[in-house]
Amino acid sequence: MSEPPLATAEAKRRLPAITRIVDEDLRAGVLQLTTEAPEYFWTVPASTSGFHHPICRKEHGLWAHTLMVFTAVERLADSYEARFGVEPDHARAAALIHDMRKNGAPEDPSDSSVSDHDLRMADVVQEHGAFPDEVGDAVAEHMGAWYDGPEPSSPLAELVHNADMLASTANATVAVPGPVPKELEALGVDEASL
Repeated sequence: MSEPPLATAEAKRRLPAITRIVDEDLRAGVLQLTTEAPEYFWTVPASTSGFHHPICRKEHGLWAHTLMVFTAVERLADSYEARFGVEPDHARAAALIHDMRKNGAPEDPSDSSVSDHDLRMADVVQEHGAFPDEVGDAVAEHMGAWYDGPEPSSPLAELVHNADMLASTANATVAVPGPVPKELEALGVDEASL
């Protein structure tokens, strides 16, 4: 059974970083996919294996992880833009949507991460039609050697992959863009100054 979509205002509250996407079409596409994100996206840990940051191993961890990836992308985007011509909005969009199928399809979720979640979400991005191919490619390649998907093949995909790795490690704490949603405050996440 299909879940009802989130209201637009609720999607923006949960992922306030959407407003940092300047390109109106990309922002609208990310907003639509956010309203359609599986309910588990907002509640499950990012990892049950113990490899993720401690914040991300808790309830709402996948949601927190996504915002942490966004902050890492935001911090590195200027450098990637200057050095490689990466479009920052493409990286922002990929960061926010990259794990929206982490536990599989909304109608048939798994109890844990699915090894091809990167490719599943890339298919959703491609089917949506509002995203440049390189955003879908960055989503497909964000795991690199960690799972079944392909290695990053562009500077954009490398940026999203590196941001995902940084936001996943227990050796660094990446803040989240504010305002921090109330559900994530209990996790002890800090608000980033972007």
